[in-house]
Amino acid sequence: MTNQIVHYLTTDEAANRLGVTRERVAFWIQSGKLPIAARSGVGFLLSVDTVDKLGPALAASTPPLPWVRRGRKPKPAPVPLPCGCVPGTRLFCRHGAILSAAVDLADGFAAECDSPAYRGLARLAGDALAEHLRPPTIDPDPAPVMKSEPERAAA
Repeated sequence: MTNQIVHYLTTDEAANRLGVTRERVAFWIQSGKLPIAARSGVGFLLSVDTVDKLGPALAASTPPLPWVRRGRKPKPAPVPLPCGCVPGTRLFCRHGAILSAAVDLADGFAAECDSPAYRGLARLAGDALAEHLRPPTIDPDPAPVMKSEPERAAA
């Protein structure tokens, strides 16, 4: 009987050894292209021999990961309102936080108690929060300012 020591690699170690990401190694494991040798508290363990035998061919012949989109433009960062609220997130100023809590509370009451009053309260609180989060508008044609007597005389 020969004593053969089997060496194992974690998915991170296998990824480093093959020059790919650990997500790529996880994809190979999930699709059955790279068999696991054991499972441990740190995740999957792969045999060094299996990684050395199958890994280079997999790394050379695999297309980009199916869930990675290439060439995607990053979304612009949300612009905070003058009050401090950031629309599209859960970042609110003091008044926005109070209105958001009121919406959540009213929605909870409306869900538990089938009452038109609670549904109306939830709608009212939602409208108030929407109005608070509306960006300020700039009037392109402001109302004319009345000049005083001395200003009119000077002009």
